[in-house]
Amino acid sequence: MRNRLVRLGISLSWGLAAGLSWGASEGGVVPQSKVSELVGEPNPAQPVGEVDPAQEVNRLYRELRQVGLVLGGRHRLPLPPPTMPDGLDAASQRAILEALPNRNQTVEQFARKSVVSPFAMRFRDYPAVEGLDPIHGIDVWFVAHGSLEALTDPAFFAPPPHRQGGEEELGSAKARVLSPSQLKARGVASSDLDTGRERVALVNLRLFDKVELNVAGQSIWTQTPAGDPAAARPTTPSSLTVAARIDRRFDHDPQSPNHWRPILRQGGREIVGDPRTYTDAAWYYKVTPLVEPPGALFIEAHLVYVEPKDWFQGANLLRSKLPIVIQSEIRAFRKRLDLHDQARRNPTTVPSDTTARVRANR
Repeated sequence: MRNRLVRLGISLSWGLAAGLSWGASEGGVVPQSKVSELVGEPNPAQPVGEVDPAQEVNRLYRELRQVGLVLGGRHRLPLPPPTMPDGLDAASQRAILEALPNRNQTVEQFARKSVVSPFAMRFRDYPAVEGLDPIHGIDVWFVAHGSLEALTDPAFFAPPPHRQGGEEELGSAKARVLSPSQLKARGVASSDLDTGRERVALVNLRLFDKVELNVAGQSIWTQTPAGDPAAARPTTPSSLTVAARIDRRFDHDPQSPNHWRPILRQGGREIVGDPRTYTDAAWYYKVTPLVEPPGALFIEAHLVYVEPKDWFQGANLLRSKLPIVIQSEIRAFRKRLDLHDQARRNPTTVPSDTTARVRANR
């Protein structure tokens, strides 16, 4: 997935895209008999045994769902299943919307076409594990209106203008996508890189002027096949899934190792402390068209991460500040999606720069 959804994902997960390789830790493969699974709160209305076609086409998503993070070499932390499975009819989708936690509005208000429509958000805490820093999760759900095709259109992912509001709350965030030659020099290769569905970017992010993160983020986006148009009941045509993690191949990279550093202040001066390795976070989000209302897209994001105790010295900054940042990003995303669809329908009604990008990529 390209810049705009990645930018949204950065705000939803404060810039972290992390995980571990298939059942592995730094010490190698962990025998399943020696791995305990850490389970958080279940997603609402998740049908038991529901088929998850995204696991068949997105290898990173499959890895994060089935194994996830392996903490301390002994504890497996898989990401939760998606809230909205593919292929549901309108009644089944509505039942899931009604069951969303922390949703204080009617389904109609939640799904209405408006930049300022509400969103739902939940912080999840996992059981404390001796010897490990606290483990947390974040879930976000909202509805945006537009076409699923827009999210695969290169015009939609043109570099956005400088934003006001939420971005400053998190501090400056920068991401630089590594070219195939740069990855090859590091011995990084995959078939998904060749198709353009996989990207590796070096991310620099400041969290509330307390922490500086420098990590390599790997992401893979895929689209599941459309359903049977001749089905007796209308169902969702397909969905998009983006999975991401910190690329463990960069843990000891001589140029850009995965690490965080404390931001200190001494005598009125800002000082950045010594680097400390950081690898334990992973997230994905999924975009599923709704049968009703027409043109609505249900977007969900799920993040699990370890928060070092030294980040905020016990202060609950993420829970208090992150909802405001996410609200700003969601509204910007909705506005951009609406402008993009307007440009495709009627190029004379939108700003010329948006129209030019859409025309150039038709």
